Amino acid sequence: MIELCRDMMDYLGSADLFNQPGLGFIREGWAAATFAQARDANIVRLVAEKERWPDFELRVGGLTDSWEIYGSGRAWSAAGSGVSVRCAIGR
Repeated sequence: MIELCRDMMDYLGSADLFNQPGLGFIREGWAAATFAQARDANIVRLVAEKERWPDFELRVGGLTDSWEIYGSGRAWSAAGSGVSVRCAIGR
Protein backbone atom coordinates (compact mmCIF):
# COMPACT_ATOMS: atom_id res chain seq x y z
CA MET A 1 0.00 0.00 0.00
CA ILE A 2 2.83 2.40 0.79
CA GLU A 3 4.23 2.24 -2.76
CA LEU A 4 0.80 2.91 -4.27
CA CYS A 5 0.25 5.92 -1.98
CA ARG A 6 3.70 7.31 -2.75
CA ASP A 7 3.06 6.95 -6.49
CA MET A 8 -0.27 8.78 -6.21
CA MET A 9 1.24 11.53 -4.05
CA ASP A 10 4.11 12.03 -6.51
CA TYR A 11 1.67 12.17 -9.42
CA LEU A 12 -0.66 14.67 -7.74
CA GLY A 13 1.95 17.00 -6.29
CA SER A 14 1.61 18.91 -3.02
CA ALA A 15 -0.88 21.56 -4.15
CA ASP A 16 -3.52 19.03 -5.21
CA LEU A 17 -2.78 16.47 -2.53
CA PHE A 18 -3.29 18.91 0.34
CA ASN A 19 -6.01 21.13 -1.13
CA GLN A 20 -8.34 18.97 -3.24
CA PRO A 21 -11.35 17.60 -1.37
CA GLY A 22 -11.78 13.83 -1.38
CA LEU A 23 -8.07 12.96 -1.39
CA GLY A 24 -7.73 12.39 2.34
CA PHE A 25 -7.78 8.63 1.82
CA ILE A 26 -4.40 8.88 0.06
CA ARG A 27 -2.82 10.69 3.01
CA GLU A 28 -4.47 8.28 5.44
CA GLY A 29 -3.31 5.31 3.38
CA TRP A 30 0.25 6.59 3.43
CA ALA A 31 0.15 7.28 7.18
CA ALA A 32 -1.41 3.87 7.93
CA ALA A 33 1.09 2.04 5.71
CA THR A 34 4.05 3.90 7.22
CA PHE A 35 2.82 3.16 10.75
CA ALA A 36 2.19 -0.50 9.86
CA GLN A 37 5.69 -0.81 8.45
CA ALA A 38 7.20 0.69 11.60
CA ARG A 39 5.18 -1.71 13.77
CA ASP A 40 6.03 -4.70 11.54
CA ALA A 41 2.30 -5.37 11.14
CA ASN A 42 0.88 -8.39 9.38
CA ILE A 43 -2.09 -6.50 7.88
CA VAL A 44 -3.27 -2.90 7.65
CA ARG A 45 -6.75 -1.97 6.41
CA LEU A 46 -8.30 1.43 5.75
CA VAL A 47 -11.83 1.69 7.10
CA ALA A 48 -14.58 3.15 4.91
CA GLU A 49 -15.11 6.89 5.45
CA LYS A 50 -18.83 6.36 6.06
CA GLU A 51 -17.96 4.46 9.25
CA ARG A 52 -16.36 7.69 10.58
CA TRP A 53 -14.12 5.85 13.07
CA PRO A 54 -11.49 4.43 12.99
CA ASP A 55 -9.32 5.49 10.05
CA PHE A 56 -7.58 2.12 9.86
CA GLU A 57 -7.12 -1.23 11.54
CA LEU A 58 -3.76 -2.82 12.16
CA ARG A 59 -3.00 -6.46 12.94
CA VAL A 60 0.22 -7.31 14.73
CA GLY A 61 0.47 -11.00 15.51
CA GLY A 62 -3.02 -12.12 16.48
CA LEU A 63 -4.15 -8.74 17.84
CA THR A 64 -6.18 -6.29 15.72
CA ASP A 65 -6.42 -2.68 16.92
CA SER A 66 -8.36 0.30 15.57
CA TRP A 67 -6.46 3.55 14.99
CA GLU A 68 -7.39 7.15 14.21
CA ILE A 69 -5.15 9.70 12.48
CA TYR A 70 -5.61 13.29 13.57
CA GLY A 71 -3.77 16.52 12.96
CA SER A 72 -2.07 18.66 15.52
CA GLY A 73 -1.43 22.35 14.98
CA ARG A 74 -1.68 23.28 11.30
CA ALA A 75 -3.25 20.35 9.52
CA TRP A 76 -1.75 19.00 6.30
CA SER A 77 0.27 21.90 4.98
CA ALA A 78 1.93 21.63 1.58
CA ALA A 79 5.27 19.87 1.58
CA GLY A 80 8.18 22.22 1.06
CA SER A 81 6.27 25.16 2.53
CA GLY A 82 8.44 25.27 5.63
CA VAL A 83 5.52 24.11 7.77
CA SER A 84 5.95 20.66 9.24
CA VAL A 85 3.05 18.26 8.97
CA ARG A 86 2.26 16.87 12.37
CA CYS A 87 -0.14 14.10 13.09
CA ALA A 88 -0.76 11.65 15.84
CA ILE A 89 -2.09 8.16 15.62
CA GLY A 90 -4.13 6.90 18.53
CA ARG A 91 -6.38 4.04 19.50
